Amino acid sequence: MLWLGPDFAGLRIAAIFELSAERGKGRSVAERTPAAELCYGPRLNDTSCEAPYPSAGKRYVQLTETDAPHRWFGWDQAIEPSEGTIILNGFERLHAQGFARKEGTYLVINASDEPLLVQAAKALERLP
Repeated sequence: MLWLGPDFAGLRIAAIFELSAERGKGRSVAERTPAAELCYGPRLNDTSCEAPYPSAGKRYVQLTETDAPHRWFGWDQAIEPSEGTIILNGFERLHAQGFARKEGTYLVINASDEPLLVQAAKALERLP
């Protein structure tokens, strides 16, 4: 798992969620893609790291990472980046969004602004 450390750019890690994208139901789940979501800064509620809209003036970074580019985590709208790169989504209006791949991990990075998103992409490191 990649992360930004316990503190990043003045933001403390607020939560880590374990996620899973599944195809099928119950015992007939045909495919399962595990994921993790890390929240830095404010959270919307106790079950989501979606932070307030930028108009609220609060800074945040949200990382969603998987070992495959699954559409449920937003990859249906992205071109797969090459290793060590990030592709910024210029169509997202409410926050900055980028799709990255580092050390075989696929990440969707949402942040309150683009400079913070780029800074986060550069600071990613393996969780010890």
